[in-house]
Amino acid sequence: MELDELKEVIKIAKRKDKRWANLIEFMSLTGLRQGEAMGLQTKNIKNDKIEISGTYDRYVREKVLPKNQYSERIISLSERASKILTETITQNIQQNRTKNLPDDYIFVTRNGTPLYDAAFNRFLHGLNYKKHLSSHIFRHTHIAMLTELGIPLKVIMDRVGHNEPKTTLSIYTHVTKKLSKNAIVKLDSINLS
Repeated sequence: MELDELKEVIKIAKRKDKRWANLIEFMSLTGLRQGEAMGLQTKNIKNDKIEISGTYDRYVREKVLPKNQYSERIISLSERASKILTETITQNIQQNRTKNLPDDYIFVTRNGTPLYDAAFNRFLHGLNYKKHLSSHIFRHTHIAMLTELGIPLKVIMDRVGHNEPKTTLSIYTHVTKKLSKNAIVKLDSINLS
């Protein structure tokens, strides 16, 4: 998704349910897989970073090992991503969804159980957006945004838990036209005479 499309989706989502909208924004700012976001617990917050130590499996109803060894990682949070976590945790406590314990999940239902993918994808489908939306599109969007910002491939790979550059590169090739234009602008700014 392009940045303007993401903003539009978040705006539409906020009109329907602010908690889901915050999850969309959080996943777009962090690049987490949905299971990783649902598996986040209060104890995984380390100041301005989060520790990705597993993924929530709705079938066994617990946090399980991550997708692969590269999926375990610590990532830095933007100010907005940190604010979303703080708001969500505060709301959870105020609405008796959680009790502010280290093992409390952050993105939870009314009864305190982690949100699950089918419900999230139903919500996304219900937005009736012009593009097909699934939880994974926000991970793609995150990587595309980092690429457009000129963040090195290795940094992006570490952030999203990829171990093969081709995985990252093959999925996010739609950014290349913008990057090509940006390269020309930067080259035109170089004065060699």
